[in-house]
Amino acid sequence: MRAAIWNQSDDSLCIVIPALNEEESIVNTAERCRQFRELAVRTRLLSHVDIVVVSDGSTDRTLELARTVKDIRTIEFVENRGYGAAIQEGWRTSDCNLLAFLDADGTCDPGVFEDLCLNIIRRDADLALGTRMGPDSQMPRVRRLGNRIYAMMLGILCGRSVTDTASGMRVLRRTALERIGSLPTGLNFTPAMSARALLGGLKVAEVPMSYAERVGESKLRIFSDGVRFFCSIIDAAFCFRPDRPFT
Repeated sequence: MRAAIWNQSDDSLCIVIPALNEEESIVNTAERCRQFRELAVRTRLLSHVDIVVVSDGSTDRTLELARTVKDIRTIEFVENRGYGAAIQEGWRTSDCNLLAFLDADGTCDPGVFEDLCLNIIRRDADLALGTRMGPDSQMPRVRRLGNRIYAMMLGILCGRSVTDTASGMRVLRRTALERIGSLPTGLNFTPAMSARALLGGLKVAEVPMSYAERVGESKLRIFSDGVRFFCSIIDAAFCFRPDRPFT
């Protein structure tokens, strides 16, 4: 992260880390978010950063280990409610005006939050997302292909697209979330947000980011979740532009 000193910001950021059985990576992810917070506040990029780990029905030591990290909050779902539900619950318990999340699996670098926040604060974007489609990304090929297909769909449906529709690292304004409307509770939370933001006319920015090989086992099921991603994009199209899928 760059060490530039910005004018004192009144913006506050809530980072939610949804976690389902991520005991191998949760401490490292949370600690790296704390490092971002320390530098962001010291350089006056943000006035405050709230970090929340939501254990989404974890049956391993995820929650126990998360509670060892200082100065973060934890929320426990006794039963699994879904990726999107965990993120939205974390946001609900915070009063920050900027909302963010990143995956708990060690794939994302919390330092990228700096550029994401700058796109919101300085460049007036409503939603800034990290794109994992660059040359230094370790994203599996089949998921790269899926992202390209979803991006093509969005381009056809609304004339706008993003390269990484399912990016697991984002920052958005709370006011933008209100404009986006209801979002699903599962893994299709991210493509649904992308589609609704683009179709709803929000200003969306993309920031290139590195993407490491995940720690532990992936929760994504390529076929079943891919179908849900597809349906989420179509659903958003019918909601915002009901005539577009047929034109």
